[in-house]
Amino acid sequence: MTTRERMLAGGVATVLVLAGGVQAVRKSYIEPRRSTVDQIRKQELRSDTLDNILSSAALKHEEWQRKTQRTLDGDRAAAHARFRTDVHELLKSSGLADLNVRQGNPKVVNSGYRRDFVELPLIVHGNGTLEQVVGFLRELYQRPYLVRVTGLKLNVQGGLGGSLTRKKDRDRDRPGRPVVARKEAGDRREADENGPRLTVSIVVETLVLPQLPDIEYKPIDPATIEDPHTLALLDVKPWLRLDDVMEYDRVASTNFFRIWEPPPPPPPPEETKVATVETKPPPPPAPPPPDPRKDAKHFHLVGAAVVDDGPIVYVEDDREKTQPPAEHRLNQRVDDGTLVLIDPSGIVVRAVDSRTGAVKNYFYEMGEAFDRRAEVSPQTHPEIYRQLQQILASISTPDAAGMPD
Repeated sequence: MTTRERMLAGGVATVLVLAGGVQAVRKSYIEPRRSTVDQIRKQELRSDTLDNILSSAALKHEEWQRKTQRTLDGDRAAAHARFRTDVHELLKSSGLADLNVRQGNPKVVNSGYRRDFVELPLIVHGNGTLEQVVGFLRELYQRPYLVRVTGLKLNVQGGLGGSLTRKKDRDRDRPGRPVVARKEAGDRREADENGPRLTVSIVVETLVLPQLPDIEYKPIDPATIEDPHTLALLDVKPWLRLDDVMEYDRVASTNFFRIWEPPPPPPPPEETKVATVETKPPPPPAPPPPDPRKDAKHFHLVGAAVVDDGPIVYVEDDREKTQPPAEHRLNQRVDDGTLVLIDPSGIVVRAVDSRTGAVKNYFYEMGEAFDRRAEVSPQTHPEIYRQLQQILASISTPDAAGMPD
């Protein structure tokens, strides 16, 4: 073998040894390390996924526990008894009479995502005026626990047939004077200034949620049901928006059960007198009604803050500089309306226009007097208008079932 051949053979052998060494290093070190890095990445991704699942589960547990705080008790019998007691007190405070409140049969609901939800009905019978019925419904829907009305039936006592006598006419009846109106069958149906008495049948329901494992059931404290701050503490909105409360009030003011009375006949014409009657000047016109906002120029917004129980706005009266600013919270009376939004730049007050009767939203800028308020619109106050729309959407009325899903 020549020298050249020996060099070539040695070079080939060296290349083969180096290739084998590289292959050995790749299999014994590089590939296992790469596999370890891939496994670490997969475990990190799995860890992030599990953290997200646990975080979501914790939020869902917290949300479910908040829902249990809108129930009267986890035990259906205890919840039914508390529900009956509270409704009976509301009925009495509304002025309804001859009350009969009985518990209906509980109904277990298993539909959609609802499993083992229990509906507890109450059947109410009584009598009263339409204004009293509306007052009861309005107060019921302001309760902090889950509640809905599933049935309402109103009948005029004595039926629609027969004649009607007002109390003041009946009191004037005496021997020798004909009765103003008398029912043919002998009984009489009465009406007062709020319309006739009605026979009332109402079915109301509350809800008991199932008790889930590892989640503490926290029903509402019965002692706080009457507390106006309970809704704020539970961080929930009342079932009725401000507009709906106004609509409830209009139902009683336009009572369609009230009896129509024809206007009194015109007085007989006076006899013509020959003597000249001295004409008197017409009386002066009545003074205009007092302006509810006549002192608006004296009130100024001087600050806002957020505390544990919600935002507060401070109002200063420039006529009483020595006094601390007054505190106002959401849903309280401010100026001529109700405070519905507090923002660092100002507040929004929802009021009824005294001229048109329309409900309007007014923006009061921070540091300005109340008489410089302006109506909220998307052109002049786009950000405030957006926040206001979100608030009005978040306090929407109950659905057709009367409860949120």
